[in-house]
Amino acid sequence: MVGNLISAGASVFLAVSCVVNDKRKAYFCQLMESVLLVVSSVFFLAWVRLITQALAVGRNFLVMNDKFTARLMWIFTIVGTAAGLWVNTEGWLGLMPIAGTIQLTLCNYYCKSLKATKWGFLVNVLIWGVYSFLIWDIAYGLANVAIAIAGAVSLWRLEKTEHRR
Repeated sequence: MVGNLISAGASVFLAVSCVVNDKRKAYFCQLMESVLLVVSSVFFLAWVRLITQALAVGRNFLVMNDKFTARLMWIFTIVGTAAGLWVNTEGWLGLMPIAGTIQLTLCNYYCKSLKATKWGFLVNVLIWGVYSFLIWDIAYGLANVAIAIAGAVSLWRLEKTEHRR
């Protein structure tokens, strides 16, 4: 129950990150989401998520402050993968947080436009949503479904606005 409550708080930050139209604010929200997911992971015994989200805190801080370089992208990708595999006690299920973290780490570096960033967030929300349901983090899983819908609508509106220009 406690883990679900903390994850619900993380969901609020995730939702805001997917609908704001300012990259710095979006990554600040992603940073706060990661902090809360680190804490909730303890209650779910989700050690891979804990490790990958702990790294995401640092990564999101760097991205938010325009300090995320190609070298750091590779360091976070390699360390995140190695650490995730090292603590993985969940078998194939434990590979999902690693995949989600790698996907977003690459997105953080390569997605320069707001639209590309929103697409990256949407894909990531879907990965984490499936994982959350599978580890019984129902609050975060349900929130991810709603956030995916809100993110898709936000992306559609951004697309519509760009076509008007």
